[in-house]
Amino acid sequence: MGTDQTTKLSQSFDTVHQQPFFKRRAGFVSVTFLMGVGNEEYLVSIDKGRVGELKKGPLLTPSYEFSVRASAETWDAFWAAKPAPGMNDILALLKKGLMKFEGNLHPLMSNLFFFKELLASPRYSKGN
Repeated sequence: MGTDQTTKLSQSFDTVHQQPFFKRRAGFVSVTFLMGVGNEEYLVSIDKGRVGELKKGPLLTPSYEFSVRASAETWDAFWAAKPAPGMNDILALLKKGLMKFEGNLHPLMSNLFFFKELLASPRYSKGN
């Protein structure tokens, strides 16, 4: 995921905020988390449901509540227009051992629908 991909990721995060069902749930989420895509890391800061900042690593001693990590291949399969069964959900990927959650998981689990939609948003920004 290069700079072009960082821009696409940022744009897809912005696009998801236009969905009415997302807006209703988003206002309660304020957290910073780390997203690992293969060897690349992104620090995602959310304030009242809006992604305020997306920083691409390398990051020197980043501060975050939790991290969500997977290989670049796993993210590509997850973001496919029509993901294969078991590749369409972050909890399914966790169960298969293809994704890893670390840190304080309370913000993630208490706002699970928000994060499922946010992390899947690159799938929708491809015109699907």
